Amino acid sequence: MFKLAVMPIDLPNAVPGYVITRFPPEPSWYLDIGHAKAALVNQHMAEQLQGQWLLRFDDTNPKNCKQQCVDSYMQDMPLLGLNPSHVTYASDYFEAMIDAATQLIEQGFLYADDTPVEEMRKQRLTKQASAAHDRPAADNVTSWKEMQTGSAVGQRFCLRFKLNPAAENGCMRDPVAYRPITEPHYRTGHQYHVYPTYDFAAPWCDAAEGVSHALRTLEFRDRDELYTTVQHELLSLYPHWKPSTIWEFPRIHMAYTPQQKAQQKALLAAGLVQGPNDPRLPTIRGLLRAGCHPEALRAFLLEQVTPARKETYHSWDKLWTLNRRLLDPTAPRHMAVTDKGKVLLKVLNGPEQPQAASVTLKQGHVASVLRYKEVWIDQADAKAMQVGDQVTLLAWGCVTITAAAAANGPAEVEQRELQQAGANPSQQQQQQGQQQTEALQQQRQQPGTVQQSTNNTLAAQQQQACKQQHLFAQTSSMAAVFDPSLSPKASKLKVQWVPNLPHLLVPMNLISFDHPVSRQRVSEDVDVVACFNHHSRQQELAWGDPSLLSFLKQQCSAGYSLAGIQNLGACTPDSQAAANQRILGDRQGIGIIGAVIQLQRKGLYRLDQVAWETETAAGITDSLDPAALHTSQRHMLSGAISNREAAASATTAGAAADADGANTGKQALLQPLEVQATGSEGDLGQGAAAAVVIEPLLVSSRQAVTKPAKAVAAAACKASLEQAPAAEADAFAGCSHSKSPK
Repeated sequence: MFKLAVMPIDLPNAVPGYVITRFPPEPSWYLDIGHAKAALVNQHMAEQLQGQWLLRFDDTNPKNCKQQCVDSYMQDMPLLGLNPSHVTYASDYFEAMIDAATQLIEQGFLYADDTPVEEMRKQRLTKQASAAHDRPAADNVTSWKEMQTGSAVGQRFCLRFKLNPAAENGCMRDPVAYRPITEPHYRTGHQYHVYPTYDFAAPWCDAAEGVSHALRTLEFRDRDELYTTVQHELLSLYPHWKPSTIWEFPRIHMAYTPQQKAQQKALLAAGLVQGPNDPRLPTIRGLLRAGCHPEALRAFLLEQVTPARKETYHSWDKLWTLNRRLLDPTAPRHMAVTDKGKVLLKVLNGPEQPQAASVTLKQGHVASVLRYKEVWIDQADAKAMQVGDQVTLLAWGCVTITAAAAANGPAEVEQRELQQAGANPSQQQQQQGQQQTEALQQQRQQPGTVQQSTNNTLAAQQQQACKQQHLFAQTSSMAAVFDPSLSPKASKLKVQWVPNLPHLLVPMNLISFDHPVSRQRVSEDVDVVACFNHHSRQQELAWGDPSLLSFLKQQCSAGYSLAGIQNLGACTPDSQAAANQRILGDRQGIGIIGAVIQLQRKGLYRLDQVAWETETAAGITDSLDPAALHTSQRHMLSGAISNREAAASATTAGAAADADGANTGKQALLQPLEVQATGSEGDLGQGAAAAVVIEPLLVSSRQAVTKPAKAVAAAACKASLEQAPAAEADAFAGCSHSKSPK
């Protein structure tokens, strides 16, 4: 955990022990990083002065507010240590606010107006008074009662503050206090037909609940005058109420991120994100699903709580650096190899039968591996190797590359051939270049052939250079010799690997994310759909080492069914404490969704979805003993692999014989397995092999992808992911973002 020293802030008119602050979100979307900062500011101020802070849901617009959003706040806030003193709702005071509005009409502070919306907006912009501005109070009361019945006549009116239509501050030009809405409220149903605006409800609720300090972001600065004016009028009705002191603080702006909920909903409606918990969104659920630990997020936000009033844009790098610092010491280490272009490395003096070994890594991590005579490595690592290089196989030792075969031809370069020639590749290149230079000089001495010979020679040089450059560009297989006497410190490269034991490897979809939009500063007027980064989500198939099977077993409760576990926020119903533990990725027996692992030389990843061949993980052994693996785990996984041999793509690299000899002479292709993103117990129990979909933590550290990713996911996984945006869009159908005119 982090040791934080939050800067003390001098709050005006504050009396220790009597300070009450409030956090008033509208429950029309999920808790995001901006609201989380606002809540932390209110909590910090109250705790600094031994006071209290309230969570009040500003649910005054039934068109937008939903119970599921309220539930999300109640579930997500405790994860960040946000525990309010009291939880209230603006809808608790609907009846009292209607009575107050009636009295303010009689006092001449409010009036009923049936001016059409567009004309009213035009009048406010041109500083013109409405024709209803000076209506008699009795007529206004009559229209107000008609509004409360929900009649057709009443729906033409709204209640407006009678202030100054010609004011320089647009917020003071008779804004709306009450409006008719026919949609049912998620708490009160059809009981009311008129609802207060934020400009009326906020000062009323603050005064009624005894809020001493209203902490507001700088975007409300123009409305501060309206707030104090309305509250002053309310105090004339309730003399025992006290006014609230306004204190402003800057919002948090994250680069390349749509933080307006209207923009996030627009991306969801367009099918560009999968839901409120999409890792590309700045919602708390999205950040947690991306692997952000709540403690790291809280530390990052508390660093922004300062007396400064200047709004700035922040990079995500700081947050992910804190996150890595917190998770890196505890994340278990595993290895994985990308399926595309994977290279078979034959260790000529490697063990004929799999040998289990445990190796202690940095920070005390223990890596359990199966060493075998044939292993898979990434194409990127193979391209960086040449014959004669000494490289380190992680958790094994040093090997010397003795041979390499190109994927597009049978050419093979042997180390012994180079020794017979008495030269290394670089020396050969120098000799060839010198010979070509001498030939060019001889040709220049012959008249009439200089230009042609020069062109031919340059073309030959370019062709030869291109051939040499791409000699190892696409490698299909390599050979090496293990040498225990070599020191890893002297090796050229450290390489992750997995044994060529197809029945023991865990198929995975590694999903990486980039910024969702291409604009660094995403203001309210930015069209996020038009500037959406369509390469912000990339996935690739990979194969995890056999130790992942043991890890998955250790993270599961005995007999706990994983079939019911879906994405974050859609877990099987249980207690709130258990739900919080699951979201946090608690690895003490509550499940594995959310668990964090580190894939060597790839980064930190979070387990997002898991599919099993059987309904439970009880059949997996905790040991990496080869005998145990061949009896229990092989039986679970080999079926799904063999079922896909007939449909295997001709381009799938890495065919290999079964290690235990059961399929001698038969090609067992490493083929992608289907991964169910969501589904019932039956969906996950129909022959799906153990498969993992995991998502990276260091989102901001990954460079933007400039080419579209190939559709390598299985059809079932693809279809389920495509259905997610539609389901979320249906859930939020009818939600709109309303903005009061200035």
